[in-house]
Amino acid sequence: MGNCANLCRRNREEIGGPQKVKVENVRFYRSGSDGRPGEMLDQNKRFWTTDQRIHARVKLSHVVMGMSGKVVWVCVDSGGLAPRNYEIVSCALESLVMNLIETHAELPRPWPVGLYSLEVFIDNEKIHTEPFEIVEKPVTT
Repeated sequence: MGNCANLCRRNREEIGGPQKVKVENVRFYRSGSDGRPGEMLDQNKRFWTTDQRIHARVKLSHVVMGMSGKVVWVCVDSGGLAPRNYEIVSCALESLVMNLIETHAELPRPWPVGLYSLEVFIDNEKIHTEPFEIVEKPVTT
């Protein structure tokens, strides 16, 4: 099992009404030397197997109040090293007011090469799935 943490915070936006919350964007980051989000991944969304801690920031369409939620890091396909659609870790969202979710996951060993996803749930409904990959780090000559 992996390990993750979340930080949900309120931006200085007006608190939204009863409209349905959506995910505006998801950005992935490699870990910096301090363990916090560092280099943002490009549009290919590829982490390296040696990135022990991986980060994501999820921006919601508007501020939500009083809703429960979670993010789930999923191994979709690792070529048989883990079962398909294996839940690595699930992280409860702990804030009652939020529109930005910061989360990370980590393994105590290198990540298996494969296809992964980050799933976002609000009030037990999956509202978004964002795919990403983990690949071998390119060798530079």
